[in-house]
Amino acid sequence: EKPAGELNILQAYAESLVGMKKESAQSCAAKLGWQYRIGQEDDQLFALTRDYRLDRVTVVIKNGLVTAAQVG
Repeated sequence: EKPAGELNILQAYAESLVGMKKESAQSCAAKLGWQYRIGQEDDQLFALTRDYRLDRVTVVIKNGLVTAAQVG
């Protein structure tokens, strides 16, 4: 198991969350050891830190489904 901070998520892998239900995407990310956060849900924007992390995925959720996922 890699120490924290050494996991690099590829953008193509992050995009595999697109189309998943909110809870499924969060569960999937947790099983893979990814940091996970919601950047936007429907019309609500969330305040996010500006640090860039290769072990974190930020998702956009609309109507309970992930519509975008971005590494960082």
